[in-house]
Amino acid sequence: MTQTLLTLERYLEVLQHDTEALAVVLDQADGSLPVRSCPGWTLSDLGYHVGEVHRFWHWVVREGVREVTDANSPQFARPDDADLAGWLRHGLADFLPVLRAVDPAAPAWSWTPQRDMAFIQRRMPHETSVHRWDAEDAAAVGVAGTKAPSPIAPDLAADGVSEFFLLASAGRYESHAPVAFRAVDTGHAWTASVDDGRMRVVDGVAQASVVLTGCASDLLLTLWRRLLLLGDPRQGEDCAEGAGSGVLVDGDEGLAQTFLGLVDLT
Repeated sequence: MTQTLLTLERYLEVLQHDTEALAVVLDQADGSLPVRSCPGWTLSDLGYHVGEVHRFWHWVVREGVREVTDANSPQFARPDDADLAGWLRHGLADFLPVLRAVDPAAPAWSWTPQRDMAFIQRRMPHETSVHRWDAEDAAAVGVAGTKAPSPIAPDLAADGVSEFFLLASAGRYESHAPVAFRAVDTGHAWTASVDDGRMRVVDGVAQASVVLTGCASDLLLTLWRRLLLLGDPRQGEDCAEGAGSGVLVDGDEGLAQTFLGLVDLT
């Protein structure tokens, strides 16, 4: 696939930015607000989840963990809701220098075919950015006058689409015709299909039965089931100031919906 990887410093920069943005929401909003993009979760549940994820992967990196089992997997006590933002910030402050110092090529556990530290250095900003969006969306829905969630940074979002397909490659699926994704703000394009149960991805728009077009952030959030597809062909092209207007479907929308329903990584 097209090279979308960012530098380590860029990954850590957006990880720190989105963690802080999430912590700000936890500081300012009611922790009991429902998170509509994570059904059954409150805002406090989401904050704990992200802090727990950071601590889990910190343990994997620090200890050089090669296998994770129920017996060796650590547990992390949940703080009081009033302390969640500080707990999240402190956890990342401890984690960042460890992520920065580790050899990307060193082996490490993951549930995907990629089992090295580079996977974790890349996964952490992507995990955090989508959940930062979740938190801001919950606040926007639940608090009058709160602005809509900020889009994911275009460079990170384009890399996130590539990473999504890497994560999806660990599963098996029913066969599916090619579906293309085109990011109008970064110039990237991918065509994904399922052959012999495996997700296959190639660069560009290659013999696809349907093409999904939009800002990289909107494409990523659609893959992660945060945004719905648009049927209006006038939408999907405007990425002014990073603000997307959804994903345009050019072709068989039913086919696109079927494809989006194949992979559930949530």
